Amino acid sequence: MQELYYAALMQILTTGDWTNYDGDTVLHFDDDKYTITYTSPFDGSVETRTFEYAITDVEVGSSVYYVTYTKTDSDGTAHANQKLTVSDKADNTYVIHSSYFVFAHEYSKTVEITFTQPASSTGATAQPSGSAATGDRVVVHEDGTIDRITQLSRDDNPDNSEMVEEAYSIIERNIYGTWKGTFEDMPNSKTVYWVFTLNKNGTYSLSDDSGNTESGTFIVGRDYDNAAYGTTLQLTPTDGEAYTLSAAFAINADETVTRLSIKNTDGIFYPTFMK
Repeated sequence: MQELYYAALMQILTTGDWTNYDGDTVLHFDDDKYTITYTSPFDGSVETRTFEYAITDVEVGSSVYYVTYTKTDSDGTAHANQKLTVSDKADNTYVIHSSYFVFAHEYSKTVEITFTQPASSTGATAQPSGSAATGDRVVVHEDGTIDRITQLSRDDNPDNSEMVEEAYSIIERNIYGTWKGTFEDMPNSKTVYWVFTLNKNGTYSLSDDSGNTESGTFIVGRDYDNAAYGTTLQLTPTDGEAYTLSAAFAINADETVTRLSIKNTDGIFYPTFMK
């Protein structure tokens, strides 16, 4: 039964391409590598990055896969404990998110999958627990179109509330401090960083790379229905109206949090922040 879970995840990853919300970046998964291609909307230039990956752990909740994987760069450098989530939305729509993806952190696709039952051994390194699906086969044409329609059906729905509460607790302990972010993939000595400071007294300050600044108060909230961006930050500037940001934190194995991704209600991303 465990092999069915892993097989379902791999079919979701590899069936059809993923596209970011701006439409300028495409994510393509094969069984052992993934490729991210960015096309500039300004001059049409194309940049492509390919990484090998190996899934090391999967936990399956209600309509979401929590995946840990090792990523290997083109120069052979390996990065362990990378995190991503794959959420099963309505109408055959899937959303994938990882703060470790280059160019864009979140992608989606609408794809009609009939889930195949794997052979007795898949060779998977991960042994997920939770929900899954089976079916006949996936019919995907070379142009990406699919003829058959089958919804993902699951044979159980485990209660992952303890894991979710633990994750929120870790985030809320580690959220305070000064975060620095940039849109640059390879920062250098000339990089001007965004700086986002969250203080334990409920005040914040935010400055962007153009020198614009704001400060005020903030409230941390939880969005249990958003698997990728499960934390909310309601910011109230001193001289402005309150607004809400959706936040995603990367939790390390030692229960520290060193990476923050945020976007506003229009889906516009801020830079990736680190501390």
